[in-house]
Amino acid sequence: MIPENAIGLAVFSLGRGSSRFSFRNQIVEELLQHNNIPTFLFDLCNEKEDQIYENRFNIDLLTSRLIEATQIKMRKD
Repeated sequence: MIPENAIGLAVFSLGRGSSRFSFRNQIVEELLQHNNIPTFLFDLCNEKEDQIYENRFNIDLLTSRLIEATQIKMRKD
């Protein structure tokens, strides 16, 4: 949920070596939210995919995940 007084939105798309569950990312998320900046953290690969070295450079996979995660569907009124 985005608060009414939000001044923006921070999107963290995380790749190899980092995760939405890392302590550092959670601290940054908390600080941003405390300053009325809602956050959206997500991992580009699931755990199984993250084990495959080539996925770090699979631009098609990473791009499709970023698009899927951030796409806003407009509804007709």
